[in-house]
Amino acid sequence: MGYSLRHIALITLFLWSCSSSGGQSAPSLPHTSQAASGRDAGQAVSGQSLVDSASGNKNQDVKIEKELEKRGLLLARDKAGSWYLGTRIEGKLLLSKSFASSDEAVDLSEEETRQQAVLTIQYTDEKATRTSHVVATTKYSLDVDHLADRFVVRRWKVHRSLADMMAADPRQEKFTEVAVDLAGRMVTKTSGIKGEGVPSQKTSSSGAQSDVKAPLLVVGNSFDEKQAFRDFVPVYGAKNLKDDGDLSAQLMMRWDAERIHFKVKVLDDFVLFGKGIHTDHFELWGLPKGGGQQLVYFDKNEEIWLVPADSPESRQPLNGEYMLMEDGYEVKFELPYFLYSMSDSLKGNEVLDATIVISDADRDRKQETLIGTSLVNAKPWTWGKIYLQGKQEWPELSAEFIASMH
Repeated sequence: MGYSLRHIALITLFLWSCSSSGGQSAPSLPHTSQAASGRDAGQAVSGQSLVDSASGNKNQDVKIEKELEKRGLLLARDKAGSWYLGTRIEGKLLLSKSFASSDEAVDLSEEETRQQAVLTIQYTDEKATRTSHVVATTKYSLDVDHLADRFVVRRWKVHRSLADMMAADPRQEKFTEVAVDLAGRMVTKTSGIKGEGVPSQKTSSSGAQSDVKAPLLVVGNSFDEKQAFRDFVPVYGAKNLKDDGDLSAQLMMRWDAERIHFKVKVLDDFVLFGKGIHTDHFELWGLPKGGGQQLVYFDKNEEIWLVPADSPESRQPLNGEYMLMEDGYEVKFELPYFLYSMSDSLKGNEVLDATIVISDADRDRKQETLIGTSLVNAKPWTWGKIYLQGKQEWPELSAEFIASMH
């Protein structure tokens, strides 16, 4: 659906303001229920709409309002008359920076369209006891490009911080930050302590989360050679790797509503299948959802088994097949993503925490080398990420996409 110039101008003005001012927590919003339902959302305190204050075009304002609702977004205002873009997630109202106020006269028709902008949404949660007063702040920052008829997200960052107002130095706050670059296909995770006048520093060894930098795996609705992943890194036994023919792999994945499908070609100079860690097998960290570390064994008669690493006596058959080759083997199987959690469905434009590891056992029948899509250990913080691509190459700006980043 094409957008009018005035529609583009209003959202562009909002995005432009986001790139030049600081974020803020949700203020008191007496009219948010009306905004969510589309009633009174485009009116300032004086009873005039934002667009009406500049151009007198109320019909145009209603059109803008409906277009926002299609994206799962809403217009809201506080008691002071400031306006926000918002969305509801798990009963909470997440708000953008304010982009206009009732006493501002804005000529939207003269605002030039910007091709790039930064959208920031922030909210704060407080928990107080007799001994502490913890303020938790979550801030989303999205790099947004304006295409011909929609806004799409190229990069996003989530910053979470915890500050105890009753601590010896309340200026200090613990933080974690996850940045995902959809264009450059890279994930970066950092954590530490920062504060006013205090340089950023690592957390103590007792609770430290190591920094993580890993490739972002992009998965569509079909196997795509262009999205095949080949840049595996040594996870264990790097000194045992002689060349690509000893152990290397090409990984392709696709997804549907309930499953993630794998197609893997492994170059291996000696193939040893069976049911145990001292055989050639896969390790899935974070897949299925809530499963922690899972092992995939290739047994006789082309049987493929999913086995929890902490409960080897339990096993689940997987649909799939494998084939031995002169230079290794090829495997295809499908994994129920919600095997260990309440039934749900994958919708696309989602980012999953996961790392895929390939384990190699050679002629001495011992686990010799492991390569993975990223470095990994038992803590989910160290896992890489998989982006489930939706119908569009890039996710559209929507409340649903913001919610998927939790």
